[in-house]
Amino acid sequence: MESDVIEHLVGIEHKATTLLDDATKEAQHRIAIAKSTAEKQYKEKYEKIIEKLEKEYTVKTSLLTDKHTENIKMYKKAIQNFNMDKKGFQNLLDKLILEA
Repeated sequence: MESDVIEHLVGIEHKATTLLDDATKEAQHRIAIAKSTAEKQYKEKYEKIIEKLEKEYTVKTSLLTDKHTENIKMYKKAIQNFNMDKKGFQNLLDKLILEA
């Protein structure tokens, strides 16, 4: 009788251990699936953000390049129409160098 009770308790303990192991495996499996899904979602969102930022960068860079080119053209046009006083400049240099 006592041995039957002990056998029964050992059987219950074995079932509990098996149940716990199965639950642990299932939890690990679910965690792995959730982690994989989360990483996939993160990668998709990250790539969308990177794509958006790269497009914005390209557009802004293009606009700045165009603006810079236009400013350089305007500057060159402005200095082409400017008369230089070479004699006055030479006199200024002579005065500054000789007085120093």
